[in-house]
Amino acid sequence: MKKLKVLNVLSLIFNLLIAALTVLAVTEAVKNGVWDGETTVRGGEVFKLLNVDINVFLATSALLIVVTDIVSIATGIEKKIKFFTAFKFITTASSLLAMLSAVCFFGFVTGFNRIFGGTNIIFNLVNPILALISYCLFESIDRFDPKKFYTGVFPPFIYGLVYLYMNVVIKLWNDFYGLRGGNGVVLFIVFIVISLIISLVITCLHESFKRIFDPDTAFVYLGENNKDKKEVVTDETRK
Repeated sequence: MKKLKVLNVLSLIFNLLIAALTVLAVTEAVKNGVWDGETTVRGGEVFKLLNVDINVFLATSALLIVVTDIVSIATGIEKKIKFFTAFKFITTASSLLAMLSAVCFFGFVTGFNRIFGGTNIIFNLVNPILALISYCLFESIDRFDPKKFYTGVFPPFIYGLVYLYMNVVIKLWNDFYGLRGGNGVVLFIVFIVISLIISLVITCLHESFKRIFDPDTAFVYLGENNKDKKEVVTDETRK
């Protein structure tokens, strides 16, 4: 019980921090602008950017986890909602895609001082790291079906389709990410594959820490057959 309360408190702190930083960063971006890869955009234009949108959804999922953390701490009974956990997983995976894209690709193309300058340091680095730590470590006992790790690609997949349509097809948006050069579809596929790998890695980390903090429910979704077999072996040993 004490172990669960400590995890809930740490989860509460990290998720509140994610939400607070997102509010500050989005407010600053809307008011004073944020670098989009080509120029500085402000106002409603900032919500056309993947990293901004992902952080808004990440903050929303963090606040949902905060609610269950508060209830769990107050009652002393672990209260988790599967949808909240799944939502946090999806937004965490998407934020890490944005971070890795900034570190491994856009930083070299546009300059790391711009990709991580101003509010982008929160969007592209701080929040993704906080989300990874909170989800994989402090929320490790939250139940999430490991076989549904592919859901982590949904946000970038949907955003990618919208971006390709708005930029490559009808060309109404500024080409923030430089996809009009003919490699748009290829880059889209590459990012989806990377997102799938990120989702799988996060799922493995989550399950690993779940075994440490809550071994009895570690493989609850991986098949009750394994658990039943373990019980049968135990019974036979006793006989």
